[in-house]
Amino acid sequence: MVELDPKYPYPIPAAELERRFLRLHSPAISDCLDRLGHRAHVLPVEVRPLDPKMKLAGPIFTARGEATKEDKEEFIQFAFQGYSQMIAMPRPVIVIDSSGDRTSSHWGELLSNAAKAIGAAGTVAVGGVRDVDRILPLGYPVFAAFTTPADIRGRWRYVDFACPLRFGEVVVRPWDYLLGDMNGIAVVPRELVVPVLEAAEKVIDTEEEIRAELQAGNNPLEVYAKYGAF
Repeated sequence: MVELDPKYPYPIPAAELERRFLRLHSPAISDCLDRLGHRAHVLPVEVRPLDPKMKLAGPIFTARGEATKEDKEEFIQFAFQGYSQMIAMPRPVIVIDSSGDRTSSHWGELLSNAAKAIGAAGTVAVGGVRDVDRILPLGYPVFAAFTTPADIRGRWRYVDFACPLRFGEVVVRPWDYLLGDMNGIAVVPRELVVPVLEAAEKVIDTEEEIRAELQAGNNPLEVYAKYGAF
């Protein structure tokens, strides 16, 4: 585990950045990253929100784990030390790499309560989650690949925090930025956050104009020729 660099890397205040990203949707982010030549940016497609209405945006805090037969008490202090680093980030999104483990849940209701209390924006488990019925009333966004009632005790453990993660060709680093919605999850490299945000805002504005013309009955081909998008 490395110490998280506490320096805020964006020129836009955290609250404004989150507000502006939440106005967008993940397809707009994805399209803008494609145009910049950064094509590997979408997390595994099986990772879905527990409720389709859930949406989250924020700087990424990473956690990684692996299969084990150790009891939870053998690593729980290390896990709490790792998660304590999140305090250095404003409204972080926790991204958990389960290393492909499918034997247990890697997130649950008590962790959701704790993360919400310290101001986290949400959690993305590229793995499992449980306590869904108790998470949903919290209003805390959680995305996961699957659900299972099985605890991590004797099955899985945390091994690193604030570290780079890799999902296929997609690399996820602390302080990269994430937008997740019912379409999926797009990850923006921290050095591209502002250009992608500004480009995606223009996409959203153009989409609103296109939508208005289509709803008015204008010819789709003429609309496409006018805007160069559809």
